[in-house]
Amino acid sequence: MFGRHLGAGLAFGLFILSSGAHLLSTDSEITSSLFAGGYLLTDRAEPKPDLTVSLKASTPTEPRQDVSLSTTVKNTGPGSAPPSSCDVVIRNARPPRQELRRYQETIPALDPGDAFTFTVTVKPGLGAYEVCAVADPKNLVVEVDETNNRSCETVTGK
Repeated sequence: MFGRHLGAGLAFGLFILSSGAHLLSTDSEITSSLFAGGYLLTDRAEPKPDLTVSLKASTPTEPRQDVSLSTTVKNTGPGSAPPSSCDVVIRNARPPRQELRRYQETIPALDPGDAFTFTVTVKPGLGAYEVCAVADPKNLVVEVDETNNRSCETVTGK
């Protein structure tokens, strides 16, 4: 229906009454078209946020040394993001790849261009671990791009 001539009718609430009823979203408006007696549906949706995440892990130089996992969640979209969360998940890098630990951080509301950084410190044992940070893990924030909410790194304990 978007951008399509809907024919003659009356706008009433969320419906256009014509030969059939058409449901409109609350992010749409009806404007007069160039067609006599017709209406045109145009989009006026609010700009959406785009949460991106980056993860940086320090490299241990000695056995049983702490590793800092610095995670930054940034809103690169044109709209403001409501408060959300970010999970940092540590798994074995080799099969079986079971989850060993999960941390969750609350992310405050972010205006366009704003970022929030937090750090988790871990002491990995001997071996390789996959560490992933996932912004908005439950997909509660409607975003421009839902595919860029994850960043992973391999951490090797000595």
